[in-house]
Amino acid sequence: MQTGPLLPELLEDGAYCVFGAETLPKRIVELEKQIEGAKRNEDIEYIHKLRVASRRLRAALAVFKECLPRRQIKAWKKAIKTLTTSCGEARDEDVLIAFLESYLTGLEPRAARGIEYLIRIQKARRLLMQSDVVRVLDSLQSSGVLTDISDACRNITRSRIDESLTTKTLSTYSTAHDRIVRRLDEFLALSRFVHDESAIAKHHELRIAAKRLRYTMEIFSPLYRDGLKDQIALMKQFQDVLGEMHDYYVWSEELRAQKREIPADARYGMNRLLVHLGKERASRYRDFVSLWDEAKAKKLFGGIRELIDVGPNSRIVREALNGERKAALISDIHGNLDALKAVVKDAKRSGIQVFLHAGDAVGFGIYPSEVVQALRSPMFLSVLGNIDLEILEALRLGKKVPDGDGAKDLAIKELSPSDVAYLQSLPKELRFEIAGTRVLLTHGSPGSIEEHIYPDTPEERLKQIAAKAEADLILTGHTHLQMNRSVDGVIFVNPGSVGRPVNGEPKAEYAVLSFSPLKVEFRTASYDVEALAEEMRKKSLPESHVQVLLHAVHLNTIEKQEKGLARKALWKHRSTIKTVKDAAKNYLPDEPHAEQDRRLALMILNETKRMHMMGPRERYWLECAAILHDIGRSRGEKGHHRSSLALILNDPALPFTHKERYIIGSIARYHRKALPNRKHFNLTPLRRAEREKVAVLSSILRVADALDYSHRSVVKKVNVKSLPDEMVLECLFSGQHYLEDQSFKKRKDLFQRVFGKNLTIVWKAQQTARNAGLSDRSTMNGSSPIAVNPSPLP
Repeated sequence: MQTGPLLPELLEDGAYCVFGAETLPKRIVELEKQIEGAKRNEDIEYIHKLRVASRRLRAALAVFKECLPRRQIKAWKKAIKTLTTSCGEARDEDVLIAFLESYLTGLEPRAARGIEYLIRIQKARRLLMQSDVVRVLDSLQSSGVLTDISDACRNITRSRIDESLTTKTLSTYSTAHDRIVRRLDEFLALSRFVHDESAIAKHHELRIAAKRLRYTMEIFSPLYRDGLKDQIALMKQFQDVLGEMHDYYVWSEELRAQKREIPADARYGMNRLLVHLGKERASRYRDFVSLWDEAKAKKLFGGIRELIDVGPNSRIVREALNGERKAALISDIHGNLDALKAVVKDAKRSGIQVFLHAGDAVGFGIYPSEVVQALRSPMFLSVLGNIDLEILEALRLGKKVPDGDGAKDLAIKELSPSDVAYLQSLPKELRFEIAGTRVLLTHGSPGSIEEHIYPDTPEERLKQIAAKAEADLILTGHTHLQMNRSVDGVIFVNPGSVGRPVNGEPKAEYAVLSFSPLKVEFRTASYDVEALAEEMRKKSLPESHVQVLLHAVHLNTIEKQEKGLARKALWKHRSTIKTVKDAAKNYLPDEPHAEQDRRLALMILNETKRMHMMGPRERYWLECAAILHDIGRSRGEKGHHRSSLALILNDPALPFTHKERYIIGSIARYHRKALPNRKHFNLTPLRRAEREKVAVLSSILRVADALDYSHRSVVKKVNVKSLPDEMVLECLFSGQHYLEDQSFKKRKDLFQRVFGKNLTIVWKAQQTARNAGLSDRSTMNGSSPIAVNPSPLP
């Protein structure tokens, strides 16, 4: 089974970083042992071992970079790379000098003169390089880089809470697997060039790939029984033979470039050397091909994959399981990544490293791909669920969902080919042992992925299942109901649902299984359900699915409630307004302000009736929005209009249908700040005519709210006059109205847009108006009706 990219914030248990903190200091010690010998340069092996040690340290820094301080890691890698480069150039000269001295042995005098000349040249160059090596080493020692890396590692190990915990966790094995397989794939990707002797550059790439794979396996070798000794030795063979091939080619090219500068009496020996180098490279190429073909025939590359495999039936996973004393049981995630993260975080606080997943990873939620990627870690042992199977079948039939389910459509759209391959690889059941307990993991029942095992399933049926199961513990999902029952010595456990619980509590559910003795503990984990609900709406998922998430009930419960509300048409009953007001009180709003806005908004609605021609239903929407428009302040002043929308969409106490929630919530949202835009998620479920009504009603509430900016109920009455070129708002007021006037000038924008006329305001003091005989009746009675301008939303 191939694992996919992990989600570090979801899966990190600290063990991997501790493993890195134990590995890096060993690499530093290896490097430090060679420094003084490399400075003295009395033995060329010191510089060779120093270069290898620097490469190993760089490889380890790259592998564990996520565990180290970001600001420092870049500088550390640069310093070590500088050392590698300096040592590499010196080591290459040492190798060439040693080769020439060996070749010189037994040569005829005429040829020897050329080789002796080359040796003198190379030794002079090597002597100059030594000063650079010493300078780089001195700089490295004085910089404190090695000490800083060691200190960072000590900080990691000190932060470990339980020193007895092993670093050989499934997450560490998973990361090791991913790192090694990635390097192996890079190596094997160049296989088509193996039998092409002219592919010199590609053979050099193969050498680098073999080196990287070798160093990566060396880093993780302590995790495995045999330390991957044979596999590391194989890569070293490839690295050596490919290295010699490369050296012979590079030396030949350099000698040809220098040929004109070499004295005439040395050229004969050089020509002999060039011929020898060509023969040696050809010989090493044949060795390389032979080594490759032998490794392929013996399936040694595949053997690397088998040794590090972390599939559910692998030796690594089975041994890890049998050594566990606790495991988390999860099921029915349904694409809810937020809930999965909450469960994993909560479980890991108890030291749990293994998660048994009873199926239905996708469907209904908005993060199907991300959930699948997380589950591809060996920390999760998963089986296939019925919804997983339905989506796979829909994909097979051409990406069409028979019932047009938007949530399933989303899963089909977002699952990558590798996600689909993973789901296809899942079995319908898994059998294994944990601490001597025989475990059967399945989604429905051992007989059918579709069968429901409920808390009240007849005992006779459970006895039938137990008799055939050949297990001590049967772990299931599917029902979304937590269950722990024992029949004939067989225990049945269902953890409930991570992503779609139905117990009325919108929290992620799971179970903790303790072994020796066996104990079941049901748990819940909290997460920001409302934030996820908003994201679901932005993805245009059906509102019924959003309500299922918010209220943790069955879909048919939500659908039944929706039909009941639509049938009763509560907007026709004045008693509904009292229910809405009672719900608003839960948020401790400024009730006098809400009442003033409601009163003014209804006045303006009545005054402009002949322009918008809206009836009782629209009046009800506006009235409810006015009552609720400020309930978002309970979550803070900033962005409270958006918070009001969220509360109206989510509060079960509000007697609204799904459509009414969107309409009333949208009217409330636009009482301030941004104007309606059809790209806003709250407007996308509405038809064009409904969006236009929202714009009109929002414009009225916007003006009404401006007229009580001070929350002092300054405005006592409003009349609206429609003139040919403008509309005039006459406001009877008492007290200071400066704030209201300034706010009106800012908030009249939407009103002017939807009514198609400029809106001005006339302030009349209460006493002055009374003396002038301002009537309580509308001053619109003699005006001609005009049409509201339903201009498209921006």
